[in-house]
Amino acid sequence: VRPVLACRMTLSADGTIEDNIEFFAATIESKAKLVYDQVSDWLENTGDWQPESEAIAEQVRLLAQICQRRGEWRHNHALVFKDRPDYRFILGEKGEVLDIVAEPRRIANRIVEEAMIAANICAARVLRDKLGFGIYNVHMGFDPANA
Repeated sequence: VRPVLACRMTLSADGTIEDNIEFFAATIESKAKLVYDQVSDWLENTGDWQPESEAIAEQVRLLAQICQRRGEWRHNHALVFKDRPDYRFILGEKGEVLDIVAEPRRIANRIVEEAMIAANICAARVLRDKLGFGIYNVHMGFDPANA
């Protein structure tokens, strides 16, 4: 069991984050022990893995729908970065890099990413609306000399 700062938000059918955002202290206990590739395989109808219960299956399906709607919303209303693979390093016994493996980001990875982006948007709104300030990074854009 771990303490977390949880975010409750409402999404409209088109993926818009509504204004009724709530942050609260909570605890989380990871019980299902889901694996990204297994969840992705299941959502893509490949592989043998199955969720251990219908309740977990329904939550995964709902998260996939949220991911799709938020992704579409961001594509239409915000900056979307080109989809790039994640990289995994294969290390030897002494920690030396033996190989670098490119792993495509699949649906389970995108589900987590979209949830994190949505929570960050909610945090920014709460900081702006309730406190009027926050600590953040500013991206100055691209330097034309490097383009």
